[in-house]
Formats: sequence, structure tokens, C-alpha cells
Amino acid sequence: MIEVLLSTHNGDAYLPALLDSLLGQEYPDLHLVVRDDGSQDRTVKILGQYASRFAELEVHQGHHIGALGSFSVLLRSEPAAELTALCDQDDVWHPWKLARAVAALEGSAAVPTLYASGLTVVDAALRQRGAGRRPGRRLGFANALVECPLHGCTMVLNGRARSLVAEYIPESAMSHDWWVYLVVAAFGRVIYDPTPTLLYRRHAGAVTWQAGSVATWAMRCRRFLELGPQRAVYRQADAFGSVFGARLAPELRAILDRFLGGSGSFASRLSYAMRAEVYRQAPIDNLVLRVQLLTAHL
Repeated sequence: MIEVLLSTHNGDAYLPALLDSLLGQEYPDLHLVVRDDGSQDRTVKILGQYASRFAELEVHQGHHIGALGSFSVLLRSEPAAELTALCDQDDVWHPWKLARAVAALEGSAAVPTLYASGLTVVDAALRQRGAGRRPGRRLGFANALVECPLHGCTMVLNGRARSLVAEYIPESAMSHDWWVYLVVAAFGRVIYDPTPTLLYRRHAGAVTWQAGSVATWAMRCRRFLELGPQRAVYRQADAFGSVFGARLAPELRAILDRFLGGSGSFASRLSYAMRAEVYRQAPIDNLVLRVQLLTAHL
């Protein structure tokens, strides 16, 4: 059995298409758990209509705490299945999405394992706009400390991965999917499937990455100039270390300690920025990272 976790918030425009695609999955053993994050539109009504028709749909209403908080509640709840899939409210899943993930995770029960896939970027009317970003380098802890190249809506976790993640999800986490990637990369295995398994809808109400978008690059530059180095990334890494650091393999603990302790003289910061094990997937992003590492503790 697989449990799908969905957090909704004012998503009535695209929610029916998503629910139809979830309930139309070829994989037969599915349980859908929805937490509404204080919607003020027709989202709750739509969920109620679907729940009255489909026994596999379970709906919970809550006050608005944001995506991170809402998914934290969902992930910490008692799981009803061996596998857990994460879901966004405005996408459309291919009918074979879950079946493909289940096949990839077969035999993984002994090790915390995360599956993620490719996706197809579409506009509000589901017209194709391009392919989603794909990792160009190895997925692992040194990458997870400084970025999340995986999309949460494609993620499926086995039971050990969910239990590990649910131990602690801090308010300082960059996002729920980044936290999942960081924790599983530290203690388990990450499987990436480049095959697109869903239509990833981008529209005016969504704030996310778009491949090759001028607006995206402008946003990146603006964030760097206004906020300086991504100190929030350090807060997330520090929160991770406070709970999981003592359990890390020695080589990973050393990477974490060097990342968090990269202060000191300009010469020492420069040395670390040039040789640090942490990395981002895209060459230009990796170059920006080196600048951020150099100035992060100023």
C-alpha cells in the first residue's frame, strides 16, 4: 500500500484535475491523506465532494501554518502504508506514476530510501513549457547541504525514510522536500528516475523554479544582493547537526563540521571556498556557492 500526502491551500482552480489523476492511478492500493491549510476558497468543499465518493480519501482541516508546517504535520502522523508519496495541489500525475515508483523501491525496506523522478513543466492550461531540472551530478549529502535539486511532488519514501524524517522537522528547514532529501541522503539512499511522471503546472499563483527563465535568474541575483549569503541554509544545517550529527558516519560529520565552521580569516575562508566538498548541480550555481562560502560568515 502507498499513502499519498497532500497539503492544500486555496487551490480550488486546479485541485479537481489533480484529484482525478490521483484517484485514476493504475496502482490499486492507494490511500490519500489531505490536510487543508486554512483555505478560504472552495478547496474544502471540493475535497468534501471527492471524499463522499472515494473511501480512499481522508481529509483533515487545520489553520494556516504554511507548506512546511502543513507537510510536517502530515509526515509526523501515523503512517497507514509502507510507502509515502508527497503531492502538490496543482499538478497532474500520469496514471503510472505510483506504479513506477513502487517498482523502483522494491527490495529497499531495510535502508531509508527516497525515490524522485523527472517532470514536465506546463502552464496553467497544461501546455508543455519544457522539462524540469535534472541533476547533473551525484545526489548525496554534500549536495543536500546546499541545495535540493529534486521536486517534492515526485518524491516517494519507504517506511524507514519516513520514520527518520518524522523524528525532527525544524521550523528553520528551507522546505519540507529539501529536509527530506537532506535526511535521507545522510543515512540512506536516493534513487533518481529521469522519466517525467507528472505535469508540473506553473501559473501566476506559484512561486518556483522555471528552466531558463529570465525572471528566475533575476530573482536569484536579487536574493543574493539583498540577503547576502544564504544564511538560512546554515540554520538548516545547524538544526540537522543538533539532532542527527552524532549519528552521522565520520566522513559525513566532517563535511558538516567544515561547512558550519567555515569562519576565520579571509585566507582560511578562501581556502575553504575553493576546496569545500559541498556542491550544487549547475556549474553557475556552484560558482555562486563558492562566493557565498567565502562571505557567509562576514
